[in-house]
Amino acid sequence: YGDIGGTWPTESPQFEDKVKRTKKEIQDAVRWTLFLSAMLFFAMFIWSIAKYWFPATKGQLSSMVYGRPTLVGAEEQFANWSSPLFRPRSIACAADGQIFLSDGLRFFQLPAGGGTLVPMRSCHPNGSILDLATNCDGNGTCWPVALVQQQAARQ
Repeated sequence: YGDIGGTWPTESPQFEDKVKRTKKEIQDAVRWTLFLSAMLFFAMFIWSIAKYWFPATKGQLSSMVYGRPTLVGAEEQFANWSSPLFRPRSIACAADGQIFLSDGLRFFQLPAGGGTLVPMRSCHPNGSILDLATNCDGNGTCWPVALVQQQAARQ
């Protein structure tokens, strides 16, 4: 086995310089990634405080952030859903200030000024509720009117 001669490429000074440069580039990339991740986390934390911990300014903040116009004469009503799984599909506002909601299966009424939804036990649609409106008589009494999709009869 004779001596072939020469040196390994890893023994040259250029290789050591390249290793140092590559190591520095990787360290800089990791530092920048951590810095930007921390900034993103901080921005999301501030957003969550503004969005969820201060609900009184929620409407003002959302109109400033999203640029939505504010309705003249509209009032923001806060409601406690009857269940965390409740998702309203339809809403109707009556002339007398009553608010009616539907989850597609049942009717609910929101008390004036907000509060907890009250299920309307006198209304039993025989299908799924597609849309909701209100109707009022001459005395100022209002009630919900629903567009109901009839369920097909089973044979």
